[in-house]
Amino acid sequence: MADSLSHNADGTPAGGTINLVESYDADPTGVNFSDTAMAKALMALGSNPGDIALPAGTYKYQDSYKFGPGQGIVTGLDNTAVTLEYYGDGVFIHAYDPNFGVIGSSPGGVFSGFTIDGTKAGRAAKGFQLGDLNSPTVNIAIQNFTGAAAIGAWFANVVGWSEYGTFRIDTYNNTANVVFDADGSGSLTSYDASVFMFTLILYPGQTGVIWRGSCQQYAGSLTLYGQCWGGSSNAGTVMNLGPDGSGAGVRNVRVDINFECGDDTGTVGPVSIALGRAAYFMQNIGSISFRNNDGRFQASTGLPSYRFSHAGWMEFDASGDVLGNAGASGFGLQVQGGSLWTGTAATYAGDGVIYNGAGDYFATTLASGANTYALANLVPGRAQKLIWHVVQPSFGAAGTLTLTGAKTTRGSGALTLSSTNGYEDVIEIWTPDGVHVYAVVLGTHFH
Repeated sequence: MADSLSHNADGTPAGGTINLVESYDADPTGVNFSDTAMAKALMALGSNPGDIALPAGTYKYQDSYKFGPGQGIVTGLDNTAVTLEYYGDGVFIHAYDPNFGVIGSSPGGVFSGFTIDGTKAGRAAKGFQLGDLNSPTVNIAIQNFTGAAAIGAWFANVVGWSEYGTFRIDTYNNTANVVFDADGSGSLTSYDASVFMFTLILYPGQTGVIWRGSCQQYAGSLTLYGQCWGGSSNAGTVMNLGPDGSGAGVRNVRVDINFECGDDTGTVGPVSIALGRAAYFMQNIGSISFRNNDGRFQASTGLPSYRFSHAGWMEFDASGDVLGNAGASGFGLQVQGGSLWTGTAATYAGDGVIYNGAGDYFATTLASGANTYALANLVPGRAQKLIWHVVQPSFGAAGTLTLTGAKTTRGSGALTLSSTNGYEDVIEIWTPDGVHVYAVVLGTHFH
């Protein structure tokens, strides 16, 4: 691949593409360090936009590198074809604009077609940092940053914000796989109107995505796919909003989460979603599913003062208590069991609660024997409705269902359900005015 680096009339570089092997003798065999080659290529680009091209192979680095607006690394290959091994202690690749808001619109560059490996990196190393850029494109993989304070992908604004980006990052075995951060407040916290897609493979004690420092996403989409491996003691979290007590949040976003938990040992998997006291995860739409193999998702700890609302599809099983919008009542929203939301308020201990919300879809697997659920989150003067799919346990005694809470005679007491294992009853619950509630079994079928 020949270089396409162009120059201005005075001989200074004007941008283009630099082949790191052909131009500066980078070593694609992984035997020698290629720091000198990378440093020369960035010096040749200067402050101009341009790309560094890497042929297939493995490259070793121990220094840190800063990429400015419009600069990136593009291989044109699959992520598995090019591996960048990092041996340093700091940030390996940092894409940002130190003059954000002063010069131009700070356009982001393209980083695509390679894997960053931190097997030999220091305890606080970061594989990839991006901040203070608009409209960047990232499609990479990051793995094995397992130091005590290590981060795989670090979104960290310093002088501006990062918006309108497209990100596809596959992460594997990182202490903290993805962290959203900011130095300061206000617009520095914004990661709005972007498309984030993360594939996360988590081992015991590892965290998937952390939003901290009041960072927020408003609009765009957030997609998390992955696998959580079990462990006898697992303090990890699939997603953590506001662990530092700040107002981190995700709002008005298309959210799709599909995680599988557990392994052959049947040990505990990580907390699914944990929200800090001032954090919010609200007015989003999409699907949230935490599937349970042999492991179990733990309940997260903390005070029940979170805000949460979600319109879309959720799973729920018999192990927990609260499902839906806990924000209006101020109760915590946490996850335990295979795929459910559970609260910590003592008044709800042992009883389930269905928080009514327009357009929500809920699926619940009953426990054998008596099941009790309360109707909550009614808004006076507001009509609300939900469709609730209630499934009988696959074996053992049938589950009965009693609704409690404010309602009319038609919705009170026990509902007549199928008593056959594995059968599903479809229940419609609605309120025309936020005061009177009706619950009717619409039909029964095999699940």
